[in-house]
Amino acid sequence: MPEARVPQNVFGCNAAISACERGGHWKMALDIFGKMPQAEVNPDLISFNSTISACARGGKWQQALVLFDAMPDAKARPDVISFSATISACEKGGHWQQALGLFSDMPEAKVNPNVLSFSAAISACEKGGQWQDALDLFWAMPAAKVHPDRISFNAIISACEKGSQWQHALNLFEAMPTAKTRSDVVSFSAVISACDKGWQWQVALRLFRSMPELQVSRDRICFSAAMSACEKGHLWQQCLDLFDAMCQRISPDVVCFSAVISACGKGSQWQQAMSVFEDMPVRQVRPNIISYNCLLDHLHDKCLGPAVFEQARRIGLFSPGCADLIDLHGLSEGAARLAVRRWLSTEVARELERREVYSCLVITGHGKSRKPWASSDLQKSVRALLSELQLGARSLENAGRLELQLSHRDLPKLKAAF
Repeated sequence: MPEARVPQNVFGCNAAISACERGGHWKMALDIFGKMPQAEVNPDLISFNSTISACARGGKWQQALVLFDAMPDAKARPDVISFSATISACEKGGHWQQALGLFSDMPEAKVNPNVLSFSAAISACEKGGQWQDALDLFWAMPAAKVHPDRISFNAIISACEKGSQWQHALNLFEAMPTAKTRSDVVSFSAVISACDKGWQWQVALRLFRSMPELQVSRDRICFSAAMSACEKGHLWQQCLDLFDAMCQRISPDVVCFSAVISACGKGSQWQQAMSVFEDMPVRQVRPNIISYNCLLDHLHDKCLGPAVFEQARRIGLFSPGCADLIDLHGLSEGAARLAVRRWLSTEVARELERREVYSCLVITGHGKSRKPWASSDLQKSVRALLSELQLGARSLENAGRLELQLSHRDLPKLKAAF
């Protein structure tokens, strides 16, 4: 970074810092601000506000907070711009507590919050997963005589989406026209995602289909949420059609691929699911544990299942376990069944060859509380598999564990498991 030249008066310094802020050069803005005392130029309110805003744009929340805290000593009384910029910096840094703390300090400082202050605080709550606090702030805006704008609505809808509050998200989205606020792609992405997560797939698809008539362009997030809604509605062909339409102008990511693979699998189209999966490297998208889980849910009982599982294991996505136990957290039912089969035929079989009896553990997690596969009962599926293999298992005091008591006569079953 070239050394910043410091103008010889506060007006010149402020103009230079403001130019740095607009250009995204937060380091240079800080450099100019820091050299002002050496040039015998005292920073004023504008100097502080511009530098704090530059730090906010650069995601440097700590520097912004230090500058804000230094304002009283410099006899620069923070105004609504100072508060809003610092709250925004904390929001971008993911520090919602500090952002809310600053917002709550505004009345004591005799500073009235404006729409930027509210929007930044709501967005901070959204990033911190505090949807209820975000709603409280949003509903406080009319009493403060602040009219919510598109940024405010988008932030609160996103907060509700992250908090799995689809009904709140939909109500807020539908209130935008009444508030004379036009929805954009961010609004649609957030509300469609919220409805998808709330299993309101019909509503999600209705909203998605309404976008062209409202002249709102669809982005990857909208397409991804709509495809996920199709997957929940068992509409595999519609999901595939959306995927093909998206690929004509938007590069798909691993989330999009996973949604299509899952939809095809649920529609008993496992060959189509495999074809989509094989297209990922062609489009320079690397499969992750979610895409493998989606595929293996529908391949675990097919001849391709073991080979696909081995592929995932070789790149480190699935742990082979050790002889004493295997941990299935993070695995779908299909992936878990294959993981247990392989573990039994390798690690456990090798150990049992050396002894007459052997006990080992399968860690499934407890019932339907597991994430991200909350709709599946993994332990029930594993128990069914062990029953198919004619291997007994008993539950322990820890409900998320199964214990296998094996003897040497079980060895042929283990070796044939995978």
